[in-house]
Amino acid sequence: MTAATSEPTYDQQYLSKVDYDLWLGPAPKRPFNRNRFHLFFRWFFDYAGGMMSDWGVHLNDIVLWAMDAQGPSAVATSGGRYVLNDNRDTPDTMEVAYDFPGWTLTYSMRKGNGHSLDGHTYGIQFYGTDGTLFLDRNGFEVFPEKMDRPYGIQKIIGDRPLRKITTKPQKVSGGNQGENQNWPHVQNFLHCMKTRERPISDIEVAHYSTVTCHLGNIALKLGRKLQWDPKAETFPNDSEANQHLGREYRKPYELPSV
Repeated sequence: MTAATSEPTYDQQYLSKVDYDLWLGPAPKRPFNRNRFHLFFRWFFDYAGGMMSDWGVHLNDIVLWAMDAQGPSAVATSGGRYVLNDNRDTPDTMEVAYDFPGWTLTYSMRKGNGHSLDGHTYGIQFYGTDGTLFLDRNGFEVFPEKMDRPYGIQKIIGDRPLRKITTKPQKVSGGNQGENQNWPHVQNFLHCMKTRERPISDIEVAHYSTVTCHLGNIALKLGRKLQWDPKAETFPNDSEANQHLGREYRKPYELPSV
């Protein structure tokens, strides 16, 4: 006589420890799939916005803060799933261009290539006429501009005196990384609990940063440049684009009407 036991599968082990319906919440009801579950859920539009919202919200947030901006006036996106062969439906490659009054923000993402950004795995670069500022969670570095006049300016308007660039190189390290990266936010939150001040990263700030990510994804889905009103938070005279500003929530997880 042979005795045999049936070991629970990987999926069964997970489902025995989680309320899967509650985990899905307002998202569409779909069969359990480990690649859609913890950690990897961010690569599916049912639950998140891919790398655009996963990392873009952190990086665009710093740009909006630095430039004192609420949102762009237009957005255009190019990208797709060109390399990764799994069941995700968000891009593995993405280029987003945002128009702001007097300046442009570009967001670049690629999951199929690991070449670093000037020796960094991620970061933000501000390109100015007198220099470039790079920053990430480890610190920042200033690179003075080496050109004292725009390329080709002589052919356009003739010769003119050279500009004097006084920007000095600078490098500062000692930012927050790893497990301690959120400690300053915790300290600020506790301080605001005592003083009733608004946090540095207030919910309204997070909203504006998150909106930029949604705009990038919507422009990708529609395949065209979109005009945006950052005050009204709508796409002017564009009913097709405005339909993407919300989604249908699965019952009984709808948000209450306000």
